Amino acid sequence: MCSPRLDLGQFGNMKITKDFLLQENQVVQMYIKDDFEFDDDVYAIFSVDNCEHGKSIVCHLKHGIFFVDRTSVKLINSYWKHNFRGFLISKAIARISKLTDHLPLVDGHIVYVPMSGKRSRNPDWVGLHHVEDYSEFAGKATIKTTGGMLLQLNICGMSLQKKVHDGSFMSEFHLGIITNTVRRYGSFKVDSSKAGITNKFIHCSCRFHSLIPRSEEEVHQFWSNLFTVLFNELAKSDVTMSVAKSFRVISSLFNKVRRW
Repeated sequence: MCSPRLDLGQFGNMKITKDFLLQENQVVQMYIKDDFEFDDDVYAIFSVDNCEHGKSIVCHLKHGIFFVDRTSVKLINSYWKHNFRGFLISKAIARISKLTDHLPLVDGHIVYVPMSGKRSRNPDWVGLHHVEDYSEFAGKATIKTTGGMLLQLNICGMSLQKKVHDGSFMSEFHLGIITNTVRRYGSFKVDSSKAGITNKFIHCSCRFHSLIPRSEEEVHQFWSNLFTVLFNELAKSDVTMSVAKSFRVISSLFNKVRRW
């Protein structure tokens, strides 16, 4: 593995933007890390077009800032290799809450939100669990990370406050499922030490937060919705097929619902 030459801490209070990173004097300091596997330590992904060095710029807690020759969507979709579920939990919660726009990737306190919707095909992404503070002005989001770095990204289609709210809600929802499932077997405490701003709306009383499961019955309803997501995809396929082919189809559909 190459050592990072463009370190996260060398910019001080400077706002790091996509255009800044694509300047020649920054590009020559970055390396290409094509063996990179997406994980929880990603601060943000900048999607880049027409760049000979890669399709994405990744800001990473341990590896610094580097190019990857995969789109931001391909990178975020590969998260299922890290947690097996990918977007499956997010899609099931979205089905219950009707929050289908700008779908975040949620895994407990781990939350990655897109800075634009699917029309942009490959949006920038930010990990809310790495965010300490944020602001929005004139279509730009300024993010202060827990490591003290300042990122500035273009935002489109939905306010940053709304994105943070929805991502936080889905995080709380998933944690509600976990805590109510485990509670019957003993005590369970959620580690919030690396939650970033994912608990910012913990006292929110909006209609979405009222959906957070607080009983086993509500947890069962969630699992019912999750299987409905899977079965709806399966129903779109031809059921008159061999066992071997049906297994391949089911595997393919499962992979599909884990993606953005």
